[in-house]
Amino acid sequence: MSEPATAPAPAGVLGQRQAMARRGGWLPWSSVRNLIIFGFALLALALAFVTIAGAYQTTRHRAELEQLEFHSTRASLIQNVETQASIAGLLLQRYVEAGGDTYPAEINQHAAAAQVSLEQVLNMGNAPPGFADVTSTRLQLMRDAARAAELRRIGNLDLARQVLEEIVPIFRGYRLTLEDLTARDLAEVSNLRARANDAGQLTLWVLVASGGFGLVFAFAVALFITRSIAGPLGALENAALAVSYGDLNARSNVTQPRELAHLSQLINAMVAAVQERTQELEDRNRQLLDARALASTDGLTGVLNHRAFQERIRALVAAASKTAPVSLIMLDLDGFKQINDRLGHQKGDEILRLCTEACVRIVGSDAVYRYGGDEIAVVAEAADLDEAGRIAEKHSQRDCRRRHRSGKCDREPRRGVLSTHCVIRRRADIPGGCGNVYRQVNGKEPGLPLGRDRGCSAARAGLPAPRRAVTHARRTRRCVWRLGRKRSLGDPPRPA
Repeated sequence: MSEPATAPAPAGVLGQRQAMARRGGWLPWSSVRNLIIFGFALLALALAFVTIAGAYQTTRHRAELEQLEFHSTRASLIQNVETQASIAGLLLQRYVEAGGDTYPAEINQHAAAAQVSLEQVLNMGNAPPGFADVTSTRLQLMRDAARAAELRRIGNLDLARQVLEEIVPIFRGYRLTLEDLTARDLAEVSNLRARANDAGQLTLWVLVASGGFGLVFAFAVALFITRSIAGPLGALENAALAVSYGDLNARSNVTQPRELAHLSQLINAMVAAVQERTQELEDRNRQLLDARALASTDGLTGVLNHRAFQERIRALVAAASKTAPVSLIMLDLDGFKQINDRLGHQKGDEILRLCTEACVRIVGSDAVYRYGGDEIAVVAEAADLDEAGRIAEKHSQRDCRRRHRSGKCDREPRRGVLSTHCVIRRRADIPGGCGNVYRQVNGKEPGLPLGRDRGCSAARAGLPAPRRAVTHARRTRRCVWRLGRKRSLGDPPRPA
C-alpha cells in the first residue's frame, strides 16, 4: 500500500509546536510544565509569607517578653533597695533612742544589701530617669547615718537625735523616689504583659489565618492546574472514545497547554491518516464488489450467469437441512435456433431478455440464472415438489400464451413454450451425495431431462415427493439420483 498523504504531517505539527512555544511559551497556562512550575511557585510564596509573618510575630513577642522581664527585674531590685534602706533607717532610729551593741551590725548589713541591689540596677543599664538623684541621696544618707551612729556610740545623745531629725525628711524623699521608680517599672511591666498577651494572640491568629489562607490558596492553585489540564485531557479522551466507536470524523480542538495541544494535533493527524486509509480500503472493496458483480452478471439479460449459478447451487445443496428442501427448475426455449435463423439474433436476444424478465418478476432477480445459450435456471429455496411444479407451470404458461398469440406455436396455451425440468430434494434424501447434483445439472444423469422431448411447454418433475424418493429410486434407477458415497460438488462423475 502506498504511503499516506499525511506523512509530512509530523513536520508541520512540529513547526506549529515551535511557533506556539515562541509566541507564548512564557505564559503560565501555555504548557503543563509552566502550569506546574507556576503552581509550585505560588505555593512557595504562600508558604514564605506564612513563615515570615510567623517569624516576625514570634520575634516581636520574644522582644516584648524580654522587656517585660527587664522591667520586672529592675522594679524588684529598686523595691529591694527601698525595703533594705527602710529597715536600716528604722534600726538606726532604735539605736539612737535605745542604744545596743547589735544594732550597728544589722544597720550595716541592710545598708550593704541595699547597696548591692542598687549596683545591680546600675549594671543592668538603661537606668530610669531620676536614678542618679537616688544615688547621690543615698550617699548623703549613708554619711549622715554614720555620723548619728558615731554620736550615739560616744554618748552624745542630743546631737545624735538632732542629726537623726535632719535625716528623716531626706530619707522620706529618698523612699518616695524609690517607690515612684518601682511604680513606673511595675506599670511598664503591666503594659508589656498586656502587649505580650496581645502579641501572642496576634501571632496565633496570624498563624491560623496564614494556614487557612495557605490551604485556600493551595486548593485554588490545585483547582486551577487541574482544570487547566483535566479539561484538555477530557477533550482528548472524548475524541479517542469517539474514534474507538468508529467515528473517524471526531477531532479534538485542544489549544492549551502546549504539550496537550501538540498531542491533540498528533491524534488528529493519525485519525486523518486512518480515515484516509479507511476510505481508500472502502473504495477498493467497492471496486472489488463491483468487479465481482460484473463477473457474476450476464451481459445480455442482466441476470446472474453460469458461474454464479454453479456457486449458488453448491452452497444451497451443501447447506440444505433435513427439513428444508431445495428446488431447481431448468428452462430452455423450444425452437430457439429456428427463431434466430428466421428472425435474426437480435430478435432472439430480445426473446431471451423477455423470458428472464418474466422469471425475475415471478421469483426475484437473485434466483434467476442464465445457464447458457437458451437455458435458464431458477433456484427456489424451501419449495416442496408441488410448489416447484406450480412455479414451473407458471413459467411455461406465461410464455406459451405470448407465443400462441403471436402464432408461433400451434398448441393450446395450457403449457407454454418452455420445457421445464424440476428437481426437488432434501439433502438427507440425496443418496448419491452432493456430487450427483453436479452430474444431474450437467446432463450426465438421466433423472433431469424428463420433459425435454415432450415438445412445446412440457413441465415435469424430475423426482417424486421426498416420502417416495427411496422406493422410486430402487424401482426406476435411471430417473433418480445415483446411490453411492457422498462426494463434493466439484468431484467428477464416477465411471459407469
